[in-house]
Amino acid sequence: MCDSCEDSKKFKIIVIGDPECGKTSLLVRYTLGTFLRDAITTIGVDIQTKTLTINNQKITLQFWDTAGQEKYRRCLVKHFYRGADAIVFVYDVSNSRSYDSIIRWLNEARLYCMPDAIKVLVGNKCDKIATVRKREAEKFARAHDMMLFETSAKCHLLGDKVDSVFLYIANVLSMQNTPKSGFGTIKITLDKEENNKRSRKERWSKKCC
Repeated sequence: MCDSCEDSKKFKIIVIGDPECGKTSLLVRYTLGTFLRDAITTIGVDIQTKTLTINNQKITLQFWDTAGQEKYRRCLVKHFYRGADAIVFVYDVSNSRSYDSIIRWLNEARLYCMPDAIKVLVGNKCDKIATVRKREAEKFARAHDMMLFETSAKCHLLGDKVDSVFLYIANVLSMQNTPKSGFGTIKITLDKEENNKRSRKERWSKKCC
């Protein structure tokens, strides 16, 4: 475990939504600052971390990215949700079915997560023609006590920047005294050198968006 992770508060953030709505692409954009055009489907769960300074304190965000397909999730669901400090619900603004599924993901999260976990709704792929109206998504988000962001992992300057999603979460979490997770027994690594960063990109290229 890196020194910066040892000295920081540690928070678990889970990212959920239908397959192909861009969950992994959002995380790659935030953690590596790039977009993977040729990504494939995530199998099981992939975990990444990022350490940053918020309000003069170091915090480490641990992102859990899960496969959207039910056959890969069944045996992992309880472990995936356990100890989550924040939940990011992702849908594709150009795919209304992925938006309609959010209520199912929300109900599942309520079964396994603490009620005070931070919840954020993210409409991804706003570089495409939207079939989900922003006004409708805003109404849904307010009804379920969530912030709404519309962004694009591909064209990250469109709409809300991808960074703004996770910086909002980090700011709220930084004000909490005790993280729920503490990361358990999971080993955390945070690569600082460029060659390590390239190796992480290679690993991500085998994952999904």
